[in-house]
Amino acid sequence: MSKVVSGVTEMLRRPLGEEVELVVIPNPQKGAVRADPAQIEQILINLAVNAGDAMPEGGTLTLRTENIELDAEFVKQHPGSRQGSFVTVAVADTGCGMDERTQARIFEPFFTTKEKGTGLGLATVYGIMKQSGGYISVESEVGIGTTFKCFLPRFKEERERKPVSVPRPIPQKGTESVLLVEDDRPLRELVRDFMLDLGYQVSTASDGAQALGLIENTSGPIHLLITDLMIPRISGDQVAVRMSQWHPETRVIYLSGHAHEKIKGKLVAGAKLLRKPFELSLLAQAMREVLDSPADAGAGAEAS
Repeated sequence: MSKVVSGVTEMLRRPLGEEVELVVIPNPQKGAVRADPAQIEQILINLAVNAGDAMPEGGTLTLRTENIELDAEFVKQHPGSRQGSFVTVAVADTGCGMDERTQARIFEPFFTTKEKGTGLGLATVYGIMKQSGGYISVESEVGIGTTFKCFLPRFKEERERKPVSVPRPIPQKGTESVLLVEDDRPLRELVRDFMLDLGYQVSTASDGAQALGLIENTSGPIHLLITDLMIPRISGDQVAVRMSQWHPETRVIYLSGHAHEKIKGKLVAGAKLLRKPFELSLLAQAMREVLDSPADAGAGAEAS
């Protein structure tokens, strides 16, 4: 777990900005969990970006991992948790904090404390934690700050296994224009910054209607559309259809965290599907595959 936390630290430097000090306190003990590293990264990114927004004038964001035993008393006081051995990841900020009324709603899909936006992305965090057999808690005080704690079941191996280091591929760069449509703001901003660092020209939209407005008013080429299928107001597949009418040369990558049967038949010709959560290196690879593929490539390929 500490390795994942350390790995995501560099991704957070840019969206947090220079005003926020990032402190990482790794687990001094070994603590393994059975969870998708990409999902853990997404949790940390969502929580960290929201924490950064709560500290507009600067502050401290602390990421801490440790092993913990949850007993019957803890479970009694925290409905939804369960007893056992866990690895915790705490994300603590020194921001504006939240009152009890706000805390009661933060995991709703489209609830937000921002003037603009479709949500805080915490519904995604909550869903990943439940799927992993874990639990998430929040403690906050107005004017003091907020701490989220993610509890993931600890995996105890009978024998210590020597970790195998698998080098990640170096992302290929590009200069093409990209329209990214994603309603999860922390994920949208992370992917945008990642693509900008690779040299792409990037525009973003938080819902389908905003995306169509950008498409309709763009006179130059849009080389690639990257869109979540399940976005507010107008669905991603409908955005792709309109894109194919106005900019037939545009290539498409769909993002989806839903089951395959729910999206079958929705892909436009030549599109690629990327499952959520995903590693950024896999996205970079999929982008080059789609952009460099022949114009008459087949439909509905899935990134792997």
